Amino acid sequence: MLNTRGGNALILLLLVAICSAFQYSPRRLVTSPSSLYGTLHSAIVTSESFSPDKTKERLDTYLAQAFPQFSRSYLSDLCEKGKVEVNSKIQKTKSFKVSAGDTVSIDVEIVTPDTTVVPECIPLDILYEDEHIIAVNKPKGMVVHPAPGSPNGTFVNALLYHLGPLAQNLLKNESVFSSNVDDEDIEELDLPETPEAAKASPVSLRPGIVHRLDKGTSGVLLAGKHPEAVAKLSALFSKREIKKIYMAIAIGHPGEATIVNPIGRSMKNRQLMTVYDGPPGKAAITHVKTIAFDSKLSAVLVRIETGRTHQIRVHLKERRTPIAGDEAYGNPEWNKKLGKSDGVDRPLLHAYETCFVHPFTNKEIKLQAPIPSDMTNLMKKLTVQSQSLIDPATNLLTVTTDVKGKEPGEKGKGYIPYDRLQFEEDSWVTDNLLPVDDE
Repeated sequence: MLNTRGGNALILLLLVAICSAFQYSPRRLVTSPSSLYGTLHSAIVTSESFSPDKTKERLDTYLAQAFPQFSRSYLSDLCEKGKVEVNSKIQKTKSFKVSAGDTVSIDVEIVTPDTTVVPECIPLDILYEDEHIIAVNKPKGMVVHPAPGSPNGTFVNALLYHLGPLAQNLLKNESVFSSNVDDEDIEELDLPETPEAAKASPVSLRPGIVHRLDKGTSGVLLAGKHPEAVAKLSALFSKREIKKIYMAIAIGHPGEATIVNPIGRSMKNRQLMTVYDGPPGKAAITHVKTIAFDSKLSAVLVRIETGRTHQIRVHLKERRTPIAGDEAYGNPEWNKKLGKSDGVDRPLLHAYETCFVHPFTNKEIKLQAPIPSDMTNLMKKLTVQSQSLIDPATNLLTVTTDVKGKEPGEKGKGYIPYDRLQFEEDSWVTDNLLPVDDE
């Protein structure tokens, strides 16, 4: 028999151990390009992992290919923490080159998030749905996933309610854990919307989410309905095999151009992004095509090749043609004027069109989200009635969404074919204009 004091101490130690086990559960995974999270693999890097003209690959690039359900920033963080090994040796250098025959392993920490997700009956404007994928027309003002300061009313709350019992498959899968800060490699990410979110733990729940739109941005938003769909859609984004066209109302005339200014987080305000000449900026490519201009405002089609945080907003600001209504990157005088005259209360940016090959059926999918009234009302003023940009019956564009862009430095010529811009950054024809990320 233990005495009372010794018995209490032993019970306390057992309780601490049990609580710790629930808070932190390490899991070791060995990577392969076809591996899925949560399964133990013992694989060797093969030459199929590389581009045809390469015999080696950067460690962070290989990890992104092997685990597409994790963001590059999360995998980079694992490198810095010494959680990545190459041939049983800890490798902290993200630019380290792996070769065919190398064995790469990662040690993934499963952390219990601070936030739980409550399903909420929120109407969804569904553009497409099957057993694997759902696509909605996200309204302005909706946050994509819960975070401290925005726990309710998000797309994820609505998605879990819509899925019903099927939602448990997403919540049980560890890939729902993701950083809500400094996660710059997924398409159009949110920065924290509140000071509370910025100061909070960087772990949040994002079941089903494969990309994000800013709170004020409306339009096509994709999500996976089960873990395999999330992984496959994430892989399409990682490989830049999803084509996205945005519609924007800009102040001034952006013209028709390809913008290649690198983008990174601002040193002055960590909530904002800015343009750099090189590191810490990361390669960012935006194609713009002005389709209407009334000498003050423009209707602009935008196609992005990379998915840096706030990329379109930052690039149009740098071009001195900021998006109307953008409080962070826009023109305060114009924002105030448009707020009074047209009720503009958000950046007038809309994810209009998304095209991709369905990862399960191999069918080509083309989704278009009707343009909201705060944008169509202004677009009608930019053109005469006989040349309307908008079909009043559908609120879809009447003009082509083909945005080719132009070769940087070439005025009036040099269109870049779309297929040439589905690129590996280090082999692009104008890669001398882009920074080399060797961090």
